[in-house]
Amino acid sequence: MSRKSRHLQSRFALLQDWLGRPTGSDSERVVWVLMFVLLVVMRQPRILLEGRFWAEEGPVFFVNAWDMLWYRALLLPYAGYLNLIANLAGVLARHFASLRAAPYVSTSLALLVQCTPAVLLVTSSADWLRHRIVIITALTIVAIIPFSLEVSLSSIGSQFYLALAVGIILATEPRRGAAGALQALVLFVAPLSGPASWVLVPLFALRAALDRSRLRALQTALLAAGVILQVAFFYGSSTSVRYVGISPTLLGAVLLAKHVLTPILYDPWNVGVIHSFANSFSEAGGPVWPLVIVIILYAILFTTALQTPYKGPLWLFCAGLAIALISYCGVLGQKLYLISGLSAGRYALAPQALFDLSILCWCVMQRGRIRFWSGCAVAWLIIISLLDYHLAQFGPAWPPQVKLWQQDKSYALQTWPPGTTMTLPH
Repeated sequence: MSRKSRHLQSRFALLQDWLGRPTGSDSERVVWVLMFVLLVVMRQPRILLEGRFWAEEGPVFFVNAWDMLWYRALLLPYAGYLNLIANLAGVLARHFASLRAAPYVSTSLALLVQCTPAVLLVTSSADWLRHRIVIITALTIVAIIPFSLEVSLSSIGSQFYLALAVGIILATEPRRGAAGALQALVLFVAPLSGPASWVLVPLFALRAALDRSRLRALQTALLAAGVILQVAFFYGSSTSVRYVGISPTLLGAVLLAKHVLTPILYDPWNVGVIHSFANSFSEAGGPVWPLVIVIILYAILFTTALQTPYKGPLWLFCAGLAIALISYCGVLGQKLYLISGLSAGRYALAPQALFDLSILCWCVMQRGRIRFWSGCAVAWLIIISLLDYHLAQFGPAWPPQVKLWQQDKSYALQTWPPGTTMTLPH
């Protein structure tokens, strides 16, 4: 062996040893969160370079804050429920920034919320999250998951990252101090920002009973309090008609497309595969074979997770499945379009991230074949996510739009995605 080969082998051994050690300090944890931020920002750099309001961020939440008293805009329901984070983003953008800088306020709050799952992971005391390589892998999974493109850096999509954060809290250890305060804040705010996390209340209660933990019971109470406030004062207070339910066979097709085919197939491939069976479905349902495949796969995963009932994999998997079911059943409007791979990715983000994290958890906790195949699955999921990690181009730059509005106050400002506009009341 040559001297150069021995030198490279020595360097690789040092790197391997370093990655296998526990995270060393709080400053190092900050570095990992900054790495997460970099991955998020680099996917759509135009958002920070040029500014943007995404979909309802501008014409609904910012316009409400522009036209109403701040406390009315903060507590105004939309689409049948209170989205506290989106309302808060609109209020802050309206009252603490110029019109030119307003989107940056909304984006900053969205980025802060999007970092919450990352902070929970790096500050966790769970055994499976001790080593650097696991932390880096977990953060990479959450940052580049294909479904994140629709809701990344968007205050209206923050509710889905909060649902993911609630699932992570369920699967990791309850904390005290600053980390515990963050967990408590997430558990209370998440149900006030969207319904995805509501379905996790029974799982929190079950885990509190199994663990016989007062902290778990307190977490359950906080989450339940947010749900009660939302349902009692805000939920349903809208003209939007929301049918909660979905055909079982259509649900099977959606789960197969969203959580089996899309994560493991490169985007140009899965479009054709999914399209080949999507045409045979309608709102009333379709062939039963996708449902059968999903039931078999999920039964295998659940049985494997059940081998460690007090550990992370079971709770990550159950939280992901529960959020997926309630999300797809409660979609506003037609549910047929959910079969499309990345379409309506916001509903699939939290479940898929939790599924991926549960598989990563098996890599650490299991041995033998389960560990090997889990490691292969995690590596493949990251590869596919990286292949789909591209620089997105969606809409116009914000400063020129503001100039046009300043010249004509009746001008409808163009927002993202193309075709959406925002008209500010005089």
